[in-house]
Amino acid sequence: MRLLFVYLLSTLGGVLFVTFPVVLLHRAMGRIGNDTDQIGDRRPWYRLTDIVAGFSERAIATTLFIFAPNALALFIGGWVAAKIAASWSHRQKQGYIAAHKVFLVGNALSFTLAIAAGYIYRPESIEAFRPQLPQ
Repeated sequence: MRLLFVYLLSTLGGVLFVTFPVVLLHRAMGRIGNDTDQIGDRRPWYRLTDIVAGFSERAIATTLFIFAPNALALFIGGWVAAKIAASWSHRQKQGYIAAHKVFLVGNALSFTLAIAAGYIYRPESIEAFRPQLPQ
């Protein structure tokens, strides 16, 4: 039952914990409601694909923290690199740098929640992140 709570906190809780601050940042930058897509429609305050991607990244990160904490850093680096590569073609567009910074804040919040949720279930996994000093 505790494991179910941890996954609900990580995935569904992340929709609020991550989406709300990211939307506020986009609003502060004037990007929501003012942007248009390729056919000229106003962009909504959320994109379903962003929510699904965040849901997935938190579920995977929580699983790795609980069951394979040594693999978590590699996953986070690879996931962020893949997301950057996926948006690379947009780098010349106006507002890309500002949006990219919001993306990084969203990633930081998302992975923070995933790790915190995993910590609730298996706190000893944090030992994988302690520096290993030579004896």
